Amino acid sequence: SQSNMKIAILGAAGRMGKMLIGAVLASEDLKLAAALVPAGETCVGEDAGQSLGIKSGVVISNDLSAAAGCDVLIDFTRPAGTLRHLAFCKEHGIAMVIGTTGLDADGVNAIRKASAEIPIVFAPNMSVGVNVTLKLVEIAAKLLADYSKMSPCFPARDIPESAPSQRSALPHCAGAMLWATIR
Repeated sequence: SQSNMKIAILGAAGRMGKMLIGAVLASEDLKLAAALVPAGETCVGEDAGQSLGIKSGVVISNDLSAAAGCDVLIDFTRPAGTLRHLAFCKEHGIAMVIGTTGLDADGVNAIRKASAEIPIVFAPNMSVGVNVTLKLVEIAAKLLADYSKMSPCFPARDIPESAPSQRSALPHCAGAMLWATIR
């Protein structure tokens, strides 16, 4: 384990970004090195810990170059941003943790390809419950003799996705992840 691993958090103004900032600031082994948001966010220039009542000494920025010296970039943003950040991380040799939902097949393939060059943890849903459910669905699908017969009964559009009202419901969330596991 690397002592004082430098962490950049993208999506720092969001619910997950704030939680991650708090977790990094509370860690003895991690150092918050950059907190980034998209252009136009009103929190640019504020201390990254301000919303948590903590002084972090890291100013929120919208300049991705602030992450250039980091060891790990944690991305909880939107698909287009994540793919730009992926290219940046490849260029600078920075490891990534990606929690972005809504990536299409091309985006997922770009992440897979990049994982040959840089370390990447990719989980569009970091919920332990969702990931345990995905594993159980995978096991159940393998145990069924002919699960392809399920598709007329359970097309992807019939696996509902509900999302907290605080965020937009992107199309490739838990329901789509379940369907992909079954297929």
